[in-house]
Amino acid sequence: MRLSRVVEVYCGSGDAVGSGYLTTSGTVLTAWHVVQAAGCGGVVEFRPLDQADPTGPWFTATVAWPTPEALPCREDVALLAITDPAWQGSDMAPVRWGRIIGQDPVPVIGLGFPDAARNRTSGGRVLRNTLPLRGHVDPLAHAKSGTGQVVVELDRLVPARRESGPSPWSGASGAALFHVGTDVLVAVATDDHELAIDARTLIATPVAALSAARGFVAAAAACGLTINLVDVAGEPARPAVALPEPSVVPVPAGLSNLGPGQVFVGRVPELDALHAAMRSGAGVVTQAIAGLGGIGKTTLAVEYARRHAEEFSAVWLLTADSRGNAEQGLAALTRQLCPTVASGHDDAALAGWAVSWLQRHPGWLLIWDNVDDLAEVQPLMAGVTAGSHLLTSRRTGGWHRIGVASPLRLGELAPDDAVALLTGLAGEAAADSEVARQLCTELGFLPLAVEQAGAYLAEAGISAKVYLERWRTANGLAVRQTPESLPADRIMTVVWRVTLDKLRTTPLAGQLLRIMAWLAADGIPRELLALPGQDPDALEAALARLNAYSMVTLDPGGGTVAVHRVVQAVARTSDPDDEHRRPDDVTAAQHIAVDLLAALIPTDDQPKDEATARWRMLLPHVDAFASHATGRSVPPDAITVMDLAYRFLNEQGNVATAIRIAACSLAGDLEHHGHDHRETLTSRNNLASAYGSAGDLGRAIPLHEQTLADRLRVLGADHPHTLISRNNLACAYRSAGDLVRAIPLFEQTLADRLRVLG
Repeated sequence: MRLSRVVEVYCGSGDAVGSGYLTTSGTVLTAWHVVQAAGCGGVVEFRPLDQADPTGPWFTATVAWPTPEALPCREDVALLAITDPAWQGSDMAPVRWGRIIGQDPVPVIGLGFPDAARNRTSGGRVLRNTLPLRGHVDPLAHAKSGTGQVVVELDRLVPARRESGPSPWSGASGAALFHVGTDVLVAVATDDHELAIDARTLIATPVAALSAARGFVAAAAACGLTINLVDVAGEPARPAVALPEPSVVPVPAGLSNLGPGQVFVGRVPELDALHAAMRSGAGVVTQAIAGLGGIGKTTLAVEYARRHAEEFSAVWLLTADSRGNAEQGLAALTRQLCPTVASGHDDAALAGWAVSWLQRHPGWLLIWDNVDDLAEVQPLMAGVTAGSHLLTSRRTGGWHRIGVASPLRLGELAPDDAVALLTGLAGEAAADSEVARQLCTELGFLPLAVEQAGAYLAEAGISAKVYLERWRTANGLAVRQTPESLPADRIMTVVWRVTLDKLRTTPLAGQLLRIMAWLAADGIPRELLALPGQDPDALEAALARLNAYSMVTLDPGGGTVAVHRVVQAVARTSDPDDEHRRPDDVTAAQHIAVDLLAALIPTDDQPKDEATARWRMLLPHVDAFASHATGRSVPPDAITVMDLAYRFLNEQGNVATAIRIAACSLAGDLEHHGHDHRETLTSRNNLASAYGSAGDLGRAIPLHEQTLADRLRVLGADHPHTLISRNNLACAYRSAGDLVRAIPLFEQTLADRLRVLG
């Protein structure tokens, strides 16, 4: 494909726009429905792609084919003969034409001017930019249509969203599609809305079908165009290398993902009680640590695992605030054990393999950190019974459902231990034991607050007495509490204010905290925080200061950043009286977080393994954003990120996370587009499908019923999306065992698809 031969096409008679390609210096290939209003022999306009002058001149051409005898033109392709005397196209080598053979998908690339890429100049004029059409032609899809057309599965969901119109790909009709391997023209994108299943699916006409179309070869010859077809075949997909039998993969010595140790003081009675509970019983042992945020639950669990590591064959820490994140943690275990073959498998398969491996290698300890909903992790825990489970959670009840009679309820630090932690971190700055005790008392003996106060003293070089004065001043101002209204949250709000006051000279530090508040608490990649135009050295300096003040934790080995969830909750809670959490700044941080996520979404030209790895890195943060956005306004750009993530999750079989993502996308579409917009209907269909995949038919069926009714009313009975909804509802009825309602819907769907699609 040559960029200089890509053209825009405009038909003034029907005010229609499309794309095309210069097959010779005197001919253009495009879609018939774009120029149909001009009629056979009618005059249309085209403009070559000029990267130096996007507002260059238009030239005239006539419709050389189809001729009246070739109507109706089921191929939906048109050949234009350039007639403009001002056209000075240089001699061009004829395009090579290809015939798709075999049954394997053929990789293709094209370039078009879709509505999704249109924008306005400073003068208000609408210009269409280009978007690539990268994907593959599937010779087996649409084989019964009778038109010879094929389906093009694109590698990308169109990234922009339109407020009106049939499809974001409108305007790409007529784009030439070339075989990636040989640069041979194999098809023309024709139908971008009437037959398109979604924004990743187009219909195309193979150019080989034109050689059999009435009058095409003669019309082409009259324009100096000769059609000589060469065979083009796809390549069969290479299967992923099979994962080994779990029983033959040994337990590596010292298998653990706990990372470096941290300062730990006190908690001797709690450690003893936890050890006694973990040693009770001969079978699977499950114990939980419950308590407020910032009380030190994770720290205690990790310290216990470190002290007793020799008693376990392996220790693995899972972020368990959702089933999806827990599955990703199990998948990470498989990647650790099988690094050379894991890349070809999705997270669901990797997590399943990890469960099997754990069952065949007893004696391990799994730490399920920050469990919010026991129902999310209980099915995973039920499959691994050959070791020990330790959970941390803010939950106060319901533990009997997973066999925990009495969780270890963690309170604040003992006063002497809190003082020891403060002095251990601050050194001479906390030498006055009486002042240190007063400060710890006002911090509620909350470990997180004491830790951050100690880091402040050590870094700022002030005494505990000065910090206590600043604390009391800030505490008098902190009249607004976080939504949970917990003392720990109020304490952390004051700690936040005191620390950020000190960091005024590094304003990027506060901005980064507000941005990270919308992401997952752990494993935030440094590259995700690279603000556009920001000096990388300034980013590292800001992170270093936050780390020095214990507001974040840096993982130098993994290149990631972690923020405590309590700190995140404070940073997301706007307060007009707090200069570090003004409502506009909190909202701006939410939008920036979306932009940063969108900037790292895999591109079309990335190898699949790289794209999958990138998605695995991003998904915890997209999932966290969706959770944090619940009950709040969802930025429009976030909806596109959610849509892309939902599709990847579907491919990976990560149903639980897909449900949350789809729900967030639907909430955003309802907010920005209303109930009847096409995007809203698509999001509702996605959420229904996600519930169906999870087996939750009680939620899936009503959503499918509502979506079908709305699509019938808004789009009509014959629209492809309506046909999809009817089929989805029939499948849901069948899954529920309701064949009385399923069969008539299947029959109606088949009849309508035969009539509409062929």
